Formats: sequence, C-alpha cells, structure tokens
Amino acid sequence: MGEYGPELINGPARVTSRRQTAALASMAAAALSVGTLSTASAQHAPLHPYSLPAAEYSRPTISVASPIQYSDRSAYEIHIHATPTQSPQDIARMVADEIDRRERQQRARARSAFSDREDY
Repeated sequence: MGEYGPELINGPARVTSRRQTAALASMAAAALSVGTLSTASAQHAPLHPYSLPAAEYSRPTISVASPIQYSDRSAYEIHIHATPTQSPQDIARMVADEIDRRERQQRARARSAFSDREDY
C-alpha cells in the first residue's frame, strides 16, 4: 500500500509497512553501534583464512641494477695524421661523416633495445 493508496511496484512482492521499516532501521542502527565497540578486535582478525593482517604485509625490497646509459652526446678523441696532399676541408668532411655514421648506429642500437627510457 502506497502513501496515497495502492501503487504498482516493480520489485519484490513483499512490501514492508512503515512500522516494519522503522523496526528494521532501529535494528540496523543497534547493530552498527555494537560493531563500533569491537573495531579493535576486528583490526586483528583476518578477513580470509589465508590473508594476513595489514601490519604483516611487507613490501619487497627493490634492487635496481645499473641501467644502460644512453647519452645524448658521445665523447670522441680524434688524432689526425694528415699527409701533405690532403686538404683540411677534406679531413674535416671525412671526420664529420664518420662521426655521423657512428651516431646513427648508436641511435639505431638504442631504438632496438628492449628497455624503458625516459626520452619517450
């Protein structure tokens, strides 16, 4: 029975009255107030037979191995022993080409490595 007469209700067939609802609410409030008294014992009781209390769980120690270092710039030590027939511009161009080739090779090696890097 609704508040203003009969109503169609979708749901369970058993509809409680206001008195029954009030009685259930008072029982629920009493159960909740009793539950607050035993919170100290509830903190120590496991929720599952195989579970541990929160204080028993410890985080595993993480050891970090030395990561592969990827530097943006490589240090090169260059010793040039030029012959009298070579020009300084030709030597500079050949050195720059070789450095570019090595840096491209190093970047390709870094891209093909299967590890996490901060640059992406």
